[in-house]
Amino acid sequence: MSEVLSWESVWLPRYPYVTDSFAEGIWREKRAKALSRRYVELNPKALTNMLCVDIDGPDALLRAGWCTGYRPNWVVENPVNGHAHAIWLLASPIP
Repeated sequence: MSEVLSWESVWLPRYPYVTDSFAEGIWREKRAKALSRRYVELNPKALTNMLCVDIDGPDALLRAGWCTGYRPNWVVENPVNGHAHAIWLLASPIP
């Protein structure tokens, strides 16, 4: 049986960079408030423990599941246009 991981249990940044519009700039916020923003830092500067791939196309969800052997841990789909982000969790963070 595989372990179910919550986003909060593997997301490393304590004060991630965030913004709703890059024209307004970026700033750091506490994790709880950061999740309400449109753009949120995935990995802190010194470590990477998640790989995120942007899949543009109306069939992004199908494309994310097409990989054999290395299916993503999470897929976040935009319901308006079908575009998605596929996220793979690494076994150990790397610098």
